[in-house]
Amino acid sequence: MEINELISVAGDIATIVAVLVGGWFAVFVFLQFAPILALRILSTWAADESNRVLLRVEIENKSRIRVHKQAIHLQILEHNVPVGGILSEWVPFEEKTILSTEQPISWNEPMEIFKSSKGIDPGETLVIERLHYCHPNNVLHVGLQVKAKLGLWGRIATQVRGWNQRWTTTRVVMK
Repeated sequence: MEINELISVAGDIATIVAVLVGGWFAVFVFLQFAPILALRILSTWAADESNRVLLRVEIENKSRIRVHKQAIHLQILEHNVPVGGILSEWVPFEEKTILSTEQPISWNEPMEIFKSSKGIDPGETLVIERLHYCHPNNVLHVGLQVKAKLGLWGRIATQVRGWNQRWTTTRVVMK
């Protein structure tokens, strides 16, 4: 093998290594633009026998970018679940999507919360508390849904087909 061939092979290997390292670095940088939200629903029952529960809703932005809010909805449905009955983790946000086996006592439209917030900055946590009455022996099915508008980099980083991203969490609350 001549010196020119050796230099050519070494150059080809260096090019391949540079492309692989550059690709890995590009993926790493793009992932820094992916929005990450932590959603929490906490419940605390009143100490008296009033059957009131305090629902605390928290939305924390754990990403390095500002998440631009489109809408945040809170859904609270009351169910009468018989002994041995089942209530899934899924909470419907549209009346037409109610499961036939999980009919609530009455339908409530989801309420929009944090209306005045336009976005959630990195490290910021949005918190609200809502007092709710629950009839004895009934169960609350609570859902929290965040819809965000993604910018170009957020869309590329998350490989979302549309310009919107959705996060949802649920909680079953019973006394």
